[in-house]
Amino acid sequence: RLVGVKVDADRRRLWVCAQEVDGLDNRVWVFDLASGEPVQEYLLGALATGGNCNDLVLDRDGVAYVTDPLNPYIYRLDPVTETGSIFATDPLFVGIPGVALGLNGIAFTADGRALIVAKLAAQQLLRVSFPDAASIRALDLSGDVLPLPDGLVEFDGDIYSVSDSAVSRTRLNGDQTAGQVRVTAQRSGLSTATLAEGEFYAIKSEVLNFVLAAPLETPFEIFRVDLEAFGE
Repeated sequence: RLVGVKVDADRRRLWVCAQEVDGLDNRVWVFDLASGEPVQEYLLGALATGGNCNDLVLDRDGVAYVTDPLNPYIYRLDPVTETGSIFATDPLFVGIPGVALGLNGIAFTADGRALIVAKLAAQQLLRVSFPDAASIRALDLSGDVLPLPDGLVEFDGDIYSVSDSAVSRTRLNGDQTAGQVRVTAQRSGLSTATLAEGEFYAIKSEVLNFVLAAPLETPFEIFRVDLEAFGE
């Protein structure tokens, strides 16, 4: 099962989170975008017992930071040394045991001083200082109630989180300890989003219905979200 995916356009690489490969372990694969050939593989079980992968983000050097939905870890995968390690762990990362409702989407802040991580079941956004992970805290959120956050995208300094039937904008304060949330309703079945040529696109993947073994509402879609709907 393939979940989080990111493109490293500078290095022409595609990073993919793969769960339960051959019904067993969880891995991160890296592919060459030109040829489609696999070039690297990281076994997350070698980094932590039961290591898993939900989503990932890339830093300026092409290093990947990977969220684990079952275990309280963010992993660091270095494509130059081809090694992986636990980048951060904290009691705040702990989700509901056995149901993969812990860490989810992940994004850098615009200034690169921190990672923002979605914690699904708790409806939280966590700030992890970068590059040392020395400070980890939950953001103090105000405004609208944040729906269950799945994929995250940073755009023009704001953090956008995707939920099943909504997209939320969190506008961070100056020291990135708090954020004002504004929610806009969308069609249901959403899981994540991406940016392309300055536009914001959400993905209707029916992931919630898939997890619940409910009927899938097809077709799957990628559609543009009008960010002007959030106002100032």
